[in-house]
Amino acid sequence: MTLWMGCEGKADIAEAYRCVRNAMEAAINERLAKEEFSGRVTQWALIPIIVTGEFREFFPEIANRRIRKGVAEFRLVVDHAAFLSGDDQQRRKLLIEMLRRSITLMPKLGVPKEDCDKLESILDAV
Repeated sequence: MTLWMGCEGKADIAEAYRCVRNAMEAAINERLAKEEFSGRVTQWALIPIIVTGEFREFFPEIANRRIRKGVAEFRLVVDHAAFLSGDDQQRRKLLIEMLRRSITLMPKLGVPKEDCDKLESILDAV
Protein backbone atom coordinates (compact mmCIF):
# COMPACT_ATOMS: atom_id res chain seq x y z
CA MET A 1 0.00 0.00 0.00
CA THR A 2 1.12 3.53 -0.66
CA LEU A 3 -0.07 6.89 0.61
CA TRP A 4 -0.73 9.70 -1.83
CA MET A 5 -1.67 13.17 -0.62
CA GLY A 6 -2.97 16.06 -2.70
CA CYS A 7 -4.74 19.19 -1.49
CA GLU A 8 -7.81 21.33 -2.10
CA GLY A 9 -6.57 24.49 -0.44
CA LYS A 10 -6.18 28.21 -0.59
CA ALA A 11 -2.90 29.55 -1.94
CA ASP A 12 -2.01 30.99 1.49
CA ILE A 13 -1.33 27.51 2.90
CA ALA A 14 0.32 25.95 -0.16
CA GLU A 15 3.98 26.23 0.82
CA ALA A 16 3.41 25.24 4.46
CA TYR A 17 1.31 22.27 3.34
CA ARG A 18 3.91 21.15 0.80
CA CYS A 19 6.69 21.14 3.39
CA VAL A 20 4.73 19.19 6.01
CA ARG A 21 3.17 16.80 3.48
CA ASN A 22 6.46 15.87 1.82
CA ALA A 23 8.06 14.82 5.09
CA MET A 24 4.99 12.96 6.36
CA GLU A 25 4.21 11.21 3.10
CA ALA A 26 7.77 9.92 2.75
CA ALA A 27 7.92 8.66 6.35
CA ILE A 28 4.54 6.93 6.14
CA ASN A 29 5.27 5.36 2.74
CA GLU A 30 8.56 4.01 4.06
CA ARG A 31 6.67 2.21 6.85
CA LEU A 32 3.83 1.10 4.58
CA ALA A 33 6.35 -0.64 2.31
CA LYS A 34 7.44 -2.83 5.23
CA GLU A 35 3.93 -4.08 6.04
CA GLU A 36 1.78 -6.81 4.50
CA PHE A 37 -1.81 -5.77 3.79
CA SER A 38 -4.86 -7.66 2.51
CA GLY A 39 -4.45 -6.24 -0.99
CA ARG A 40 -7.98 -4.85 -1.10
CA VAL A 41 -6.52 -1.35 -1.11
CA THR A 42 -3.20 -0.62 -2.78
CA GLN A 43 -3.36 3.18 -2.58
CA TRP A 44 -4.54 5.35 0.31
CA ALA A 45 -5.41 8.68 -1.33
CA LEU A 46 -5.93 11.70 0.91
CA ILE A 47 -6.98 15.13 -0.23
CA PRO A 48 -7.29 17.54 2.66
CA ILE A 49 -9.76 20.37 2.13
CA ILE A 50 -8.12 23.44 3.65
CA VAL A 51 -10.32 26.36 2.64
CA THR A 52 -12.01 29.23 4.44
CA GLY A 53 -15.67 29.11 5.38
CA GLU A 54 -17.04 30.93 2.35
CA PHE A 55 -15.62 28.24 0.04
CA ARG A 56 -16.39 25.24 2.25
CA GLU A 57 -19.74 24.47 0.59
CA PHE A 58 -17.98 23.87 -2.74
CA PHE A 59 -15.80 21.09 -1.31
CA PRO A 60 -17.87 18.24 0.15
CA GLU A 61 -16.19 15.55 2.20
CA ILE A 62 -15.86 12.28 0.32
CA ALA A 63 -14.93 8.72 1.26
CA ASN A 64 -15.02 6.16 -1.52
CA ARG A 65 -13.26 3.11 -2.81
CA ARG A 66 -12.37 2.40 -6.41
CA ILE A 67 -12.35 -1.37 -6.32
CA ARG A 68 -10.76 -1.99 -9.74
CA LYS A 69 -7.92 0.42 -9.05
CA GLY A 70 -7.55 -0.57 -5.40
CA VAL A 71 -7.83 3.03 -4.21
CA ALA A 72 -9.42 4.25 -1.00
CA GLU A 73 -9.97 7.99 -1.55
CA PHE A 74 -10.78 10.55 1.10
CA ARG A 75 -11.41 14.27 0.85
CA LEU A 76 -11.63 15.53 4.42
CA VAL A 77 -11.75 18.99 5.96
CA VAL A 78 -8.81 20.42 7.89
CA ASP A 79 -9.38 23.69 9.75
CA HIS A 80 -7.92 26.45 7.57
CA ALA A 81 -7.36 28.99 10.36
CA ALA A 82 -5.64 26.44 12.61
CA PHE A 83 -3.45 25.23 9.75
CA LEU A 84 -2.51 28.75 8.66
CA SER A 85 -1.68 29.98 12.16
CA GLY A 86 0.09 26.82 13.32
CA ASP A 87 3.74 25.90 13.19
CA ASP A 88 4.93 22.80 11.34
CA GLN A 89 4.35 20.57 14.38
CA GLN A 90 0.74 21.78 14.73
CA ARG A 91 0.15 21.38 10.99
CA ARG A 92 1.52 17.87 11.14
CA LYS A 93 -0.84 17.10 14.02
CA LEU A 94 -3.82 18.37 12.00
CA LEU A 95 -2.86 16.16 9.05
CA ILE A 96 -2.33 13.13 11.30
CA GLU A 97 -5.81 13.72 12.76
CA MET A 98 -7.19 13.77 9.21
CA LEU A 99 -5.35 10.53 8.38
CA ARG A 100 -6.75 8.89 11.53
CA ARG A 101 -10.23 10.04 10.59
CA SER A 102 -9.84 8.41 7.18
CA ILE A 103 -8.89 5.14 8.88
CA THR A 104 -12.11 5.23 10.93
CA LEU A 105 -14.06 5.48 7.65
CA MET A 106 -12.24 2.58 5.96
CA PRO A 107 -14.35 -0.30 7.37
CA LYS A 108 -17.41 1.22 5.67
CA LEU A 109 -15.48 0.87 2.39
CA GLY A 110 -14.71 -2.79 2.97
CA VAL A 111 -11.17 -2.40 4.30
CA PRO A 112 -10.40 -5.16 6.83
CA LYS A 113 -9.95 -4.21 10.48
CA GLU A 114 -6.47 -5.77 10.44
CA ASP A 115 -5.39 -3.32 7.73
CA CYS A 116 -6.88 -0.42 9.69
CA ASP A 117 -5.03 -1.51 12.84
CA LYS A 118 -1.73 -1.62 10.93
CA LEU A 119 -2.34 1.87 9.56
CA GLU A 120 -3.04 3.19 13.07
CA SER A 121 0.21 1.63 14.28
CA ILE A 122 2.13 3.30 11.47
CA LEU A 123 0.66 6.70 12.39
CA ASP A 124 1.61 6.10 16.02
CA ALA A 125 5.21 5.51 14.90
CA VAL A 126 5.69 8.57 12.67
